[in-house]
Amino acid sequence: MYPISGSLMFALRSGDEELRAWLGSHQPEAGEGRAAWWEGAILSAQQCAYQAVQDTDRWEFTRLALSITDEAIRQGVLSERDGLVRMANQLAFLVAEADSATNPLDVDSVVVRCLDAIDVSYDDAMNESQDWPSLPADRIMALRVAKTLLTPCERLSGRVRNPGLRQRLATWLELLPNLP
Repeated sequence: MYPISGSLMFALRSGDEELRAWLGSHQPEAGEGRAAWWEGAILSAQQCAYQAVQDTDRWEFTRLALSITDEAIRQGVLSERDGLVRMANQLAFLVAEADSATNPLDVDSVVVRCLDAIDVSYDDAMNESQDWPSLPADRIMALRVAKTLLTPCERLSGRVRNPGLRQRLATWLELLPNLP
């Protein structure tokens, strides 16, 4: 089967609430070990998704990786932005590798969360991206954050189901080449 621990198999079979409870009770209390523990849990699930032969297994392990990443955000181990970029990249990989017709995961919710996490308005980003080298460092960083969140969403754009969201994403993606 897959080179994973029994605890990951338990997590794979768990519902969201059961998984949250299990993760909360098994994580280290504090310190560097806590972040490493979460990183290991996420990477184990991702590795299984990458190594899976069947699309259904890929989707299940990806669902698990996304759920663990989402819980790491809730626990404050990952920032919202870093977690969302991980989630979008994981989905983008799977969309490219697996049969998207069998995708049971909600691409739209990840794209919405990424767009909502952009700290600059679209109008400001449009105006500031034209001459970003002249901007103060904090404004350049805001544009970089937007680009970091948009880049994996670009690969997901063809899988967005909601027409309004698809248009919102397309509008932002027009700016992507001009962002620093």
